[in-house]
Amino acid sequence: RLALSVVIGPHDQNHVVLIARTAQGDYVLDNLSSAVKPWRTTGYTFLATQDFQSRTGWRVTLAGPRAGEFS
Repeated sequence: RLALSVVIGPHDQNHVVLIARTAQGDYVLDNLSSAVKPWRTTGYTFLATQDFQSRTGWRVTLAGPRAGEFS
């Protein structure tokens, strides 16, 4: 239920966050913020996420403001 994700974070720098998958959705645990947020409200663009089923696999995500998914 936990996976790492590479995002474009503050100041357009790559940043890694932890994703917690719950019945209510995916939430981001981020060392740059004291709040746990749904992934869509972070403002980050998600580039790649560790596969929740196979920790050795990664999937291209491309979701968020810079990917054209939402603004």
